[in-house]
Amino acid sequence: MSNTDKLAEFNARWMEQNEIYRKAAKRFRLSESAFWILYFLQESGGTLGQREICAAMCLPKQTTNSALKKLENDGFIIMTESSSRRCKDVSLTEAGHRCADITAGRVIAAEHLAMSGLTDEEQEQFIELFSKYNKLLNKRIGDIK
Repeated sequence: MSNTDKLAEFNARWMEQNEIYRKAAKRFRLSESAFWILYFLQESGGTLGQREICAAMCLPKQTTNSALKKLENDGFIIMTESSSRRCKDVSLTEAGHRCADITAGRVIAAEHLAMSGLTDEEQEQFIELFSKYNKLLNKRIGDIK
């Protein structure tokens, strides 16, 4: 198999994984942005800085902030002034914790089960190789003039 074929196969698997998460968000009747915000808040224990969420989302700030505003209007999060004053803290409300538990929490549990289907060695190799690929790709794209 050529590098071109391998890259096409990798990209197909990457898009397949993205579709898995897209379908999960849709199943829960959430936008992808709202799903990922709930996901990151669930993983963090319920509170993150707005800047941290924007960085984790890898999406334009406007997209993330629109999703945050909708979650706030729906009563799932509360945004409060942080100590830095330049960025707000985002916290799950009681309703937000319940929503995150039955949406992102279930996906996180499924991820743990899927990862446990790999041996410890396979898990380490998977993470190591994916990290190495991302570093190489970032460098090569950074070299583009």
